[in-house]
Amino acid sequence: MKRKYISFGLLLILFTGIILSCRKSDKGDPGPVGAQGSTGASGSNLPGYKSGSINGTYSGTTAGGNAMAIPFNYQFFKESLENSVYTDANLNNNYQITRYDTLGESYIALSFYVDGKGVFYGNSVTIKSINKSTNNSFLYFGTGTTTTPTSINLGSYYTYGQSAITFSNTSVNTTTGAVSFDYSIELWTGHNTTGNIATITGSINATPYTETMRLPSAK
Repeated sequence: MKRKYISFGLLLILFTGIILSCRKSDKGDPGPVGAQGSTGASGSNLPGYKSGSINGTYSGTTAGGNAMAIPFNYQFFKESLENSVYTDANLNNNYQITRYDTLGESYIALSFYVDGKGVFYGNSVTIKSINKSTNNSFLYFGTGTTTTPTSINLGSYYTYGQSAITFSNTSVNTTTGAVSFDYSIELWTGHNTTGNIATITGSINATPYTETMRLPSAK
């Protein structure tokens, strides 16, 4: 029987082919580029805390003469100063309560104080809220413009353009610091895009942080 021999040259050719095939990239060609995802809101602009609420209803008449009633419920704030209380030299408890929607865009910031007899007084309010009415037109309620809301006095109508507030069912828990009340705020014609006077009625409940006021030491 004759033995069959494979030449060394043939083995070398086969070995080289195997090595070259193994050196090919194991990564396939890149696939098509997918659509770009949506960009999320900036985390620094979002409220970080949830406690209590400022809720109510924007009511009045649209620019077209139709009655409107738009509910809202704001439960978030961004920093401790937006949920705080301090006692001044006259023993009045001064509150700063701000509550945002979930996106940190619409909000109500209310400043008020409670005297030693438990009587509530409004200092100022800042409102920024964009809401869709029943006829699908966007209405703006605020105390300035859609970009720069301003603080307004919450006294009586001493001068043109001021707004008034009334308090009812007021309550202060001296142990926990919780405060709650029903309110009614009347906004002048320049404070919303309807061109008519609007009313905001609702309720507030909050447990604010206590601010410590440091007084200079006597020399």
